[in-house]
Amino acid sequence: HISVPEADVVGVGFAGCPVIIIGHNRHLGWGLTNLQADAVDFYVETIDEADPSRYFHRGEWKRMERIQEEIPVRGEAPHVLDIELTVHGPLITREAKTISMAWTGLVPTREIVALWQMTRAKNLAEFLAGVREITVPGLNVAYADVEGNIALACSGKYPLRTRGRGRIPMDGASGHNDWRGMIPTEQMPLAVNPEEGYLASANGRPTPIGYPHYLGWMWDPSYRTRRIHDLLSTASGITIEKMKEIQTDCYDKAAERFLPILLAEVHDVSIEDSFARAALEALSQWDYVADINSVAPALWLQWFDLYRKAVWDDEWAHWGIEPIGGSWGFTGDNKREPVLEVLEYITREHPLSPWFDDKTTAQVETRKDCTLKSFSPALETLRTEFGEDMSRYAWKNINVLHIDSLTGVEEHTRRGFPVPGTSFTLNPGGDVGSVGGGASWRMIVDFAGPPASLGVYPGGQSETPTSTHYDDLIPIWAKGDYIPLHMVSNPSELPTEARRISLLLRP
Repeated sequence: HISVPEADVVGVGFAGCPVIIIGHNRHLGWGLTNLQADAVDFYVETIDEADPSRYFHRGEWKRMERIQEEIPVRGEAPHVLDIELTVHGPLITREAKTISMAWTGLVPTREIVALWQMTRAKNLAEFLAGVREITVPGLNVAYADVEGNIALACSGKYPLRTRGRGRIPMDGASGHNDWRGMIPTEQMPLAVNPEEGYLASANGRPTPIGYPHYLGWMWDPSYRTRRIHDLLSTASGITIEKMKEIQTDCYDKAAERFLPILLAEVHDVSIEDSFARAALEALSQWDYVADINSVAPALWLQWFDLYRKAVWDDEWAHWGIEPIGGSWGFTGDNKREPVLEVLEYITREHPLSPWFDDKTTAQVETRKDCTLKSFSPALETLRTEFGEDMSRYAWKNINVLHIDSLTGVEEHTRRGFPVPGTSFTLNPGGDVGSVGGGASWRMIVDFAGPPASLGVYPGGQSETPTSTHYDDLIPIWAKGDYIPLHMVSNPSELPTEARRISLLLRP
């Protein structure tokens, strides 16, 4: 909480940052999510074999710019780093090919100025003036004020590409792939006071089809966004308590869309295994709410993971491509396969889609084959790890918070707090394993009168591991509770329970 004569702002920030990152003042409040847009391209440079300091660009040989940086190292001499730059940006490798990187953040930027303006703004126009100063990172900025205005703005600077989308390293010599400026600020996505009466962001696609500029492609699956629309499109009389329920909602929209189809495919199959019958019964009775006592989330997620593999993995071998593990984008849910909405479409609408056919076999497989092919191995994986006692599958035993310390010291790590939700829910959980992420900051602001607000994050206010305030917010966060953010101009106005004076004596 920053309270000075000309400003009164409360919220959350980063250690060492002189401004509030997300929060509110007495006039307005804002929240942030990652826009996940594409601000980086890579170029394959053509180097003069006789003089490696020259590169070819737009019909002529040009000399690379050289910059020398000294990086201080405690107890040692500074590390000297030589940086070579082309018109596209710094070289990041000369191995095999010489690659340069273009990034909008390679120029001086004004994010601190932007946040300073946002925190001191008194209305939407002043606030947006600050938002437009942001270059990196790209953000979805949600806004609300005491006048009842709401807005959602996409911030950041993004290139106007001459052609293509920079999805792979491009030829840098011709100049045909060079950037031609930035998307004009006034053409960045902005929504103000829509007739629906609400705005939301869950790291999904930020623009409708038909938006004239390329912003990127690595959006999160749409299930959290769809769940927000389900809740807010029918909501009325929103209160702080109701907003708590929405922020901590653990309804799995992806399960709602896929699971009935998968279950229908095994409905007429004779299942002899008692564990498999118990699993099917649990899944059939599930209401898609991944609370800490439900046994269905682990069963659903493991089955779904292998179902995805059954549909897509044969394509790699068929086309002679070595499969690559991991995921693309910002979430582990975006595996190296078509986006989940494509799988949802063919699963629900096209049971005979050729994508269900396993190219490694002579027969032609269908949706039913992929469903059955994935069901038994999923149960075997779970049986091996957790056994057959269905009580062990309670989500509280599996979906457990694990927060690593930035120090890497095990004693500074905190774990063991059960949390609800899956990776597809508004309250993000995990995918059958420890939970290493989630809502980094929850905040609710009521502008009816002097702003009353609540907030919480999974950590503490002290960096000292021996302090009670090193981790005392973690259990509050894990349970979906909040603490009051007292906006007072004088400490004497704090309620008694919020006052504390401490004295630390050091030798």
